[in-house]
Amino acid sequence: KIEEKRLMAEAEYIEDYRNIACTIKKASEEGAYRVYVYYDVKVYDIETLIPSLVAFYVKTDNYGSYKIYLGEITPAEQESIDKLDESDDVKEMKESVQKNLESLISTDSDVKKFYEKLEETDSSNESKENNTDIDKEGSKSNTKSKSK
Repeated sequence: KIEEKRLMAEAEYIEDYRNIACTIKKASEEGAYRVYVYYDVKVYDIETLIPSLVAFYVKTDNYGSYKIYLGEITPAEQESIDKLDESDDVKEMKESVQKNLESLISTDSDVKKFYEKLEETDSSNESKENNTDIDKEGSKSNTKSKSK
């Protein structure tokens, strides 16, 4: 599934998508495909393009049109996706993108600062979420204590 937080971050930081290339693999289910999308991201105020790779599960809808599928995935579909994701060429693609990204982070100070900022944002959001959950749990237990 596509995460809302990720879409929000992309809308805030990403200026442009460039060099888009797709690799399409047929899934075991009829009318289903795994689409791997490589692209370079142009982030605001950073000149260096950042390599990215995402994967989508694409299926035909009731009208025969191909759509990114965001619904529940059956165990058989998940097994098919996992098998495709573990194929040698896909693993090689993932490793190449990761290696290029790590190289950029270690050699380009702007890219490094950007990723540090993203990590800080992720960490603070997780802490806020966890604290909110803890606060809710605490108020539930306090309510129970008072009623005893």
